[in-house]
Amino acid sequence: MHDFPLSQIRNFCIIAHIDHGKSTLADRLLSMSHAVDKRKLVEQTMDSMDLERERGITIKAKAIALPMTLNGQDYLFNLIDTPGHVDFGYEVSRAMNACEGALLLVDSTQGIQAQTVANMYLALGADLEVIPVANKVDMVAADFERTCNELEAAFGTETASIVKVSGKTGLGVDVLVDEIVKRVPPPVGDVNAPLTALIFDAVYDDYRGVVVYVRVRDGVLKAGDRIFMVGTRSEYDVLEVGVVRMGLQKQGALKAGEVGYVICGIKTVQDVGVGDTLTLSKHKDEVQPLPGYKKPQPMVYAGVYPTNASEFDALRKGLQKITLSDSSITYVPEQSDALGSGFRCGFLGLLHMEIFQERVERELGLDLVQSAPNVTYEIRLPDNSIRRISKAGDLPDPTQYKEILEPMVRLSVITPTEYIGNVMSLSLERRGLFLNQEHLGKDRVLLSFRMPLAEVIFDYFDKLKSGTRGYATMDYEPTGFGARGPGQGAHPDRRRGSGRAGHDRPPPVRRTARAQPAQEAEGRDSQAPVCRQPAGRDRRQDHREREDRRDGQERAGQVLRRRHLAQEEAAGEAEEGQEAHEDDRRRRGAAGRVPVRVEGGQHLTRQSLPKQSAKHPALRRVSQPASP
Repeated sequence: MHDFPLSQIRNFCIIAHIDHGKSTLADRLLSMSHAVDKRKLVEQTMDSMDLERERGITIKAKAIALPMTLNGQDYLFNLIDTPGHVDFGYEVSRAMNACEGALLLVDSTQGIQAQTVANMYLALGADLEVIPVANKVDMVAADFERTCNELEAAFGTETASIVKVSGKTGLGVDVLVDEIVKRVPPPVGDVNAPLTALIFDAVYDDYRGVVVYVRVRDGVLKAGDRIFMVGTRSEYDVLEVGVVRMGLQKQGALKAGEVGYVICGIKTVQDVGVGDTLTLSKHKDEVQPLPGYKKPQPMVYAGVYPTNASEFDALRKGLQKITLSDSSITYVPEQSDALGSGFRCGFLGLLHMEIFQERVERELGLDLVQSAPNVTYEIRLPDNSIRRISKAGDLPDPTQYKEILEPMVRLSVITPTEYIGNVMSLSLERRGLFLNQEHLGKDRVLLSFRMPLAEVIFDYFDKLKSGTRGYATMDYEPTGFGARGPGQGAHPDRRRGSGRAGHDRPPPVRRTARAQPAQEAEGRDSQAPVCRQPAGRDRRQDHREREDRRDGQERAGQVLRRRHLAQEEAAGEAEEGQEAHEDDRRRRGAAGRVPVRVEGGQHLTRQSLPKQSAKHPALRRVSQPASP
């Protein structure tokens, strides 16, 4: 592959909600590159795992270099296909740090969904040039006008800037390629400066060790160089560098602005810090670390045990093998009185845990027993130090700690407007605090809540789907730890069924409203990290102003809703009092029944007759029954 000047390089990623057609569009872009063998193209070409193709989802972000020819000019597209599920959001943030642009893909048949909003905010936070793309416009159910209106309402996107494509048929893909060249800025870098490269991913190869994927910012990286990793303070000799096509393609060097791979004979993925800065050993004191990202923290924990105790060593070796290709999984040995020896594993979410279990059963041939998923809590000790609790058995005596802190998340739900009541009821029942409401069109709304993570991972998604007939989508992001308030249960590992205990319910909304003035409510809302667009562009400033106006409207709406609830409560109490009065009157009437006689000799009481016949002329009052 010949050298490309920086002006002819475009680094971009594809971001979207799950099942919006990212991999299909990536396949279409691959087919347009003259350097890719068309005979090797299959559906989901960039998804290499069997599980990815079977489920139709992307689990691991994939990078590929695509030489393109447009109007007689050669370009190099460095494309990164990203996952769409919320559990793998850290993969999206990795990809964005290696790009200058992003394609925001929206399914025209479904419109904006929860992960679409989350990914858009991530892209704007990374200062990427975002190209909105309406996909699947060839389908009968596609509604391009509605998609444009939702994008404009949510992000202020102009309709003229939205590209119409069909990844399946190839409609509009050539126009999209033109827009990528025009709108995605070329990378900036200095070939003569000291080497600085950002590590955005790393995978393990059974024969070559760890393959490190890098984006070169400045300088040149070639085989034989002695490199230094700033974060881990370790040095290695470069054995091979190259770019990724349909496989790893070796080349002489990687220059500023390019994306490729480095092989140094590293034995484990844990020795490579994703987000770390790579430079030459001779420049290690001159180079400042690039802004990277933190290592993903596990969100869900579960115990993993072999069904046969003799397979414990096989499970330990299998976990070591799986974590070579997925370093986000954490595990520590633990002992259970009921299940024996096993491991306590940390995952990024429930889907991540399910994928792990399937990989263990397929790749290792082991049968596992998994405990119910839970989350990690924190306790504040009397000396104000913090201690983490991953299981209920580790919780000390209540006299030994001051309070329990539980992980909190900002939950975003997009639903049709007709199901707002169902979503609000479900979220408040799960101890959610309502934050914001944003209309994305005439019939879709974005609701935001602050909620304990334990309530989200239990069965919230299933209840949400059933309560909205499958139309709602959700996304969440961690916001730190918060104190467990009164009425929220006394035990961190408590599981609730359909019959919830009364003291586990949150206090009524009306009481919370009286104890929480507008200033306090505004302060609590500001504590949650709202996804604001960064400054630097006029449309972001306008978006912030619209959000401020909506916040004021929402606070006023909350006051009205709470007043309505109070009125309903008063009406209910009045109705209960009326029913009690009627019951008392009926009891007093039963004590002294007045007999009546119908002509014909039949004796009845006035209470046993219908109301409409109580004053019938055929009835006459008697003091005692007639003799036969």
